[in-house]
Amino acid sequence: MKKALIYFALSLLLLTNGSLHAQKNHVRQGNKHLRNHHYVAAARSFAKAFEAEEEIAARREIAASIAMSYHKMNKLEEALLWYPDAVGEETNRIDWLTAYADALQRSGKLIEAKTTLEQALFLNPSSQEISRKIDGVELALSSLQLSNPKVKQDTVLNTGFSDYHAAFFDGSVVVSSSRRTNENNRTDGRTGEAYSSLYQSWQNPDASFGAPEPLTVGDSRNTGVFAYDRSRSRAFWTKCKNNRNRCVIMTSSFNRNSFTWSKPKQASFVAKKHHFGHPSVSNDGKWLYFVSDMPGGYGGKDIYRVSMKPDGSFGIPLNLGQPVNTESDELFPFAAGDSLLFFSSIGHSLYGGLDIVYSFNDGKGFGFVEPLLFPFNSYADDFALVMKSGSSEGFFSSARTTEEGDNLFVFDAYPVQHLIKGRVVSADNDSIIAGASIQISTVEGNISSLTGPDGLYIVSVPDYLKGSISASKESFFTENKNFDAGKKSRKGSVTQIDFELYRLDYPVTISGLVTDRETGRALAAEIVEIVGSADFTAAVRTDLRGIYAFDSLKPDQVYTVKIAKTGYFTESRLIRIPPVKYAAVFQKATGYDMDFQLIRIQEKQEIVISNIYYDLNKATLRESSKVELSKLSNLLRENPQVLVQINAHTDARGSDAYNDRLSDERARSVVNYLIVSGIDPSRLISKGHGKRKLLIMSARNEDEHQANRRTTFEVVRSDLEAPAAINQQQPENPNSLLVYRVQFMVSATLRNPAVYFQALSKSIPNLRFFVHDQNGLYRYEAGDRYTEDSAEALKNQIVAGGFVDCFIVPYLNGNRISIQEAKQIKP
Repeated sequence: MKKALIYFALSLLLLTNGSLHAQKNHVRQGNKHLRNHHYVAAARSFAKAFEAEEEIAARREIAASIAMSYHKMNKLEEALLWYPDAVGEETNRIDWLTAYADALQRSGKLIEAKTTLEQALFLNPSSQEISRKIDGVELALSSLQLSNPKVKQDTVLNTGFSDYHAAFFDGSVVVSSSRRTNENNRTDGRTGEAYSSLYQSWQNPDASFGAPEPLTVGDSRNTGVFAYDRSRSRAFWTKCKNNRNRCVIMTSSFNRNSFTWSKPKQASFVAKKHHFGHPSVSNDGKWLYFVSDMPGGYGGKDIYRVSMKPDGSFGIPLNLGQPVNTESDELFPFAAGDSLLFFSSIGHSLYGGLDIVYSFNDGKGFGFVEPLLFPFNSYADDFALVMKSGSSEGFFSSARTTEEGDNLFVFDAYPVQHLIKGRVVSADNDSIIAGASIQISTVEGNISSLTGPDGLYIVSVPDYLKGSISASKESFFTENKNFDAGKKSRKGSVTQIDFELYRLDYPVTISGLVTDRETGRALAAEIVEIVGSADFTAAVRTDLRGIYAFDSLKPDQVYTVKIAKTGYFTESRLIRIPPVKYAAVFQKATGYDMDFQLIRIQEKQEIVISNIYYDLNKATLRESSKVELSKLSNLLRENPQVLVQINAHTDARGSDAYNDRLSDERARSVVNYLIVSGIDPSRLISKGHGKRKLLIMSARNEDEHQANRRTTFEVVRSDLEAPAAINQQQPENPNSLLVYRVQFMVSATLRNPAVYFQALSKSIPNLRFFVHDQNGLYRYEAGDRYTEDSAEALKNQIVAGGFVDCFIVPYLNGNRISIQEAKQIKP
């Protein structure tokens, strides 16, 4: 009996040791298959080990290996069956969590992917890589609602198997595919599908493609990623040698007359013992781009290029370096034009898996790297973008249709898109405005969108476009803004444009009359524009009486009203609307002169400047004259194409010599004032006419003498190129620590000067704002100016803008001093 018990215990031990040995053997075989990229066999071996293993921790390790094997094959649904077993209810394995999140993201389960990445970030809060992946998921979530540009699966070229690359070749497309055919039905252990081969599809007259047929260029088994060098009539493609565990680039010449290929041979720059693949020829035929894991790279597979000499020989392969290459794989390069490179990358991925990214060569090398936006990138693997030379037509591949594997997608739009996104809220209380209409207008057409329940919108445009974007909603003013996608920072491909919409039921109206100054005739159907804070804009037309009106404006704002008519001086007027709580019309009859008497641009035609007065027998301008000249400086600033002559005339009293000298000095006084107001002196000429051009030859009273003592301007030229603005920020003496500012408003309300005084800063160049808090009262100043004359001109410009309570404030070394103290300081 005792012997029997011992024999039974030994049997159990031997059985347990046998099971343990089998389990370890299956794991060992699975790891070997993984190293050799035989993922089908690896998953099978690990599955056997999982069944043989009983210990929970070990089973979780094996489950992770099974999941990763399926992950490598892009069989994501199968991978997602195993990752939860590995992760369990809790894990400290960050690598498992990030891999699981990647599979979730590439399967379109973006919310779950974000949650899983947040678990990983909790374990490693300082990880910039995990934070970047979370940003990518959020970007994917937001941009998946984009509907432009359009891409679609090609119904002819795709099969139920992996169709993963297309290349344009002499009126045809060469497709790389693992489809099963009678000639190609052996299974590739890396993918579980047939070995990849090349297939050719000819384009029909209607631009559609015919059914693909095998491309007869040598032994095409286990080949893919075709490229054609038009200048030398030769092709390149990748051929993998599984028995040697490496891929190489093959080449063959094409005879156009016989439609035959020469015997394929390995490209001469291919080195032994290393992978070479994914060839792509630049449009000019000077470069061959490819992928390799040669020593000296940055990790994984890097992108290289090699020069192609006129005789067909090759130069020395050059690694494209960083930032193009990373520690991960960079694959499928494609050069479009002479400066744009598309490629696919894991290291630069934001959306998940492989992303299609791009980089521009500025002559010093390839710079920043950015991912393409949806729909070119998705949550799945997206890769192998190619374009037809001279057009926006092209293909890319994607695994986003997970039930079908990799598929070819066709597009006909510039792939490098710029993202414009933002939020639309009410200017009253920042409340969200859902369902607001977003309209983008460009020379290539219009794009429409709506804000969602959160008030957010997102659209994309080609990155070379500029145009206008508007937000509108019933019961609100439409707000317009401009964008220039080409001027974006190359650190990002997103522009944020938010809108604050003003309600239509505000009580304020601005109204005025538009006439021709020379004839007094009302000007009907002329466009009048208004600009307010936060880039608020609107436009109306004058009616048959020449009257315009902007209704329902928000009070407590500064607006610019502007009118431009062909053949006339463009004019603008600033107006500050106080914080009224009742219906009010701001027009000439209520003390706000918003009428425009437009002046026709006519060379050599004198135009009288009203209300210009000087001290008796002097050239000194009176204060009332400076306010009027501020309007003239604004007129000249709005019309930078004109060169004007300032004319001064005297009355008939006194000698010719006296009046000539006096009128010359008065004309120069006006010019000097315009210069300190910011007008380029090269646009100004002064001339005194004395008493040579009297309007009233025998003046008998002071009114008639005053009519003769006039100051005028006339257009000398009207075709100047706009000069650069004078920078009054620079002191005449760089060592001077004396500056002048203008205090123009005191309020109990704290305002953002850049927004509230936006119209003022657009009207007056080189303007800075300063806010001082004095026990709850906020004192607003504008500056800086470095002479008292330029400060005086600034004060008058601000007065003309509707801020009448202005005075000059000098500062020495940052401390406020009096005007008298400032006058004693010599520059």
